[in-house]
Amino acid sequence: MDELDLTLPPELESALVNFYTGPEPDRAFVSRLDLELQQRYEIISQAPRNRKDSFMQALRARPALAILLVVLALLLVSGVAYAIGRLTGFIPGFGFTTGDVYVLDMPIEASENGITAGVENAVQDETKLWVELSVRHPSEGDHQSQAYILLQNGEKIQSQRGGVIIPDTGEQRLTFIFHALGDPSQLVTLILENSDGQTVQMKFNLRSAQSDEVLPILPGNKLPVQGETSTGMALVLESVAMSADQTVLQVSLHFDKPGISLAGPWDIVMTDDANRIYPLTDITPDTLDIGVTRIYQTMPLHGNERLILKLVSFPSDKEMPMLMDFSTNPATLTFNPGPNPQVGQSWSLDENLQTGQFTFHIVGARMTAPTELTFEFEPTQNETGAMLYSTLASGASGGEPAQGDHFTASMSFTKMPNSPFEIQLMSVYYRATGPWQVDWQAPAATVLNFPTMTPAPSPTPLIIPALVSQDPTLLEVQTLSQKFDNTMTQDPTWIHVINENLTERLQIGQTYPPPYYQDEQWYEIDTEGWVIRNITTHRDVDGNILQQGASVGTKSINFTTGETFENSPYRLSFDLLTRDLDNALQRDQSVIREEIICDDGSKCLLITVGEQFTQPIQNPGAPNSFYGIGRRVWINLETGQQLKFQTFWRLADGTEQIELTQSNLLIQKVAAPPSDVLDILERIVMP
Repeated sequence: MDELDLTLPPELESALVNFYTGPEPDRAFVSRLDLELQQRYEIISQAPRNRKDSFMQALRARPALAILLVVLALLLVSGVAYAIGRLTGFIPGFGFTTGDVYVLDMPIEASENGITAGVENAVQDETKLWVELSVRHPSEGDHQSQAYILLQNGEKIQSQRGGVIIPDTGEQRLTFIFHALGDPSQLVTLILENSDGQTVQMKFNLRSAQSDEVLPILPGNKLPVQGETSTGMALVLESVAMSADQTVLQVSLHFDKPGISLAGPWDIVMTDDANRIYPLTDITPDTLDIGVTRIYQTMPLHGNERLILKLVSFPSDKEMPMLMDFSTNPATLTFNPGPNPQVGQSWSLDENLQTGQFTFHIVGARMTAPTELTFEFEPTQNETGAMLYSTLASGASGGEPAQGDHFTASMSFTKMPNSPFEIQLMSVYYRATGPWQVDWQAPAATVLNFPTMTPAPSPTPLIIPALVSQDPTLLEVQTLSQKFDNTMTQDPTWIHVINENLTERLQIGQTYPPPYYQDEQWYEIDTEGWVIRNITTHRDVDGNILQQGASVGTKSINFTTGETFENSPYRLSFDLLTRDLDNALQRDQSVIREEIICDDGSKCLLITVGEQFTQPIQNPGAPNSFYGIGRRVWINLETGQQLKFQTFWRLADGTEQIELTQSNLLIQKVAAPPSDVLDILERIVMP
């Protein structure tokens, strides 16, 4: 877990799976990158990364371009007027409004101290003022900024919080939230100050919002709707706004006691009573706490739909990681490290701590570093972690797995204590069981009379750049891969692919992927090899579905996590090596070419690419340091098919530690997939 400064309130820790942390690569390398992103997150900064386009990737950080496209699509409203009372509805970037609404009269720009900044957007309702800025600095680097509103009496009001979006242009986009202004009709003075003390001042006006600038809420609808409470938490559908071609929903988590929060990522899956799934695109603005509230965009409603919104989390959709804060009434323990504690020293303990409904059994402690103590816990109920505190401590972390189902909590010190001191158990991590859902019926079609919004631009097709190197081995690999691709993608057809994936070294606390899983793909392609539809399923060693998702056109959805995003159109390719090999040759990495006999008796080309680190890497929990990384691919010399892919670490003595291996079990063209595959695709409600 991340270090926690105990002078601040405890923070939630998100257990994001390694598999879901990378950006999006070229689809030609999906299979190989799936594996790399699962296990190689430690050295991503050491090697070039491609972008991954698989729907199986959860987009925790939404691409800035996608956000901007959503903003453009929602702001280009037709001029049709409609009644919305006090303009209660949805504004992109801001969220759902309350009371009187004011918006930026016109964008402005100012230059001062070498900084050029502009107010691009601003919205105020009765709860807050939100401002979006564009900023260009004279030099590159990490320019941290803070914003203030200068009142007429000279008082400076600091923003409550802010966010940063860096579009493809490299220009910073900053957003800030302030308390609502008492008189929004007055000229607003905003001061932007960067970490170097340089400032730029901007003045702008707000005006009353017009009816066509706010997406209206559904009229006469009974919201909010709260689902049943389970393990202290309930799901709430708070607001719904829509036009003729889209629907925006705000959902929140409700906790029945103070101090409870969700301690992991979550999303929503929405289906109807016919089990059809509605893709939900997360468009939550930075005015909201995503740990509690989310805003989603989906298909337009036609009236009378009976919808089910279900809370999901990956990899388990039945249990949620929760955090309960006991800082106002913590359990306490007195620990005596002795007069001369040493690194590696262990203490056997048999202490029970009672806090709230939880009983913790502490079985031991260990001095893991000159200034760090780690305590080991045996859970007695559904606890998964704890956060400890001491007035002597400088930091803490909790929830790391230990042997069996045990877990640990650590504290760091400026100087290790050498006499008895008090430890407080401040918060508890535990598992909560669901389900959590909301059942809601849309209003009748007769009231759904809203204007049509201008659609967002279609995603740009992926363009594969030309190779830079002209190395003979690279050209040989490219020729072989193109030969195999041409045999598979020349005609409109369905292609069935099955790969098996073996992870030979799991990270500490890793829950996904498992040591073994199969990845099954069904692709429908057109005459030129462009993918029309796709469905992907991950299964464990017993055939159970771990996760599943599909894409139709440019819309992709993960059925398991509920996440949805836009894909760039792409041509299908089974080449896992050519682009990486070109990058390796440009960076003067080691490339070894061998001709061997593969496991099936065919003549194969084995390509091994190796990279040496300038400094060794010590991964958490790993017994050895790693001095390099490598990957190899086996290619059938007759067909050009890339049969197997493997990644490995290089140890100091030159030996290898295999990380993962992906082997192809099947690639075949078929006239049509089984009916159950088509049924899954038909479940997706598309515009």
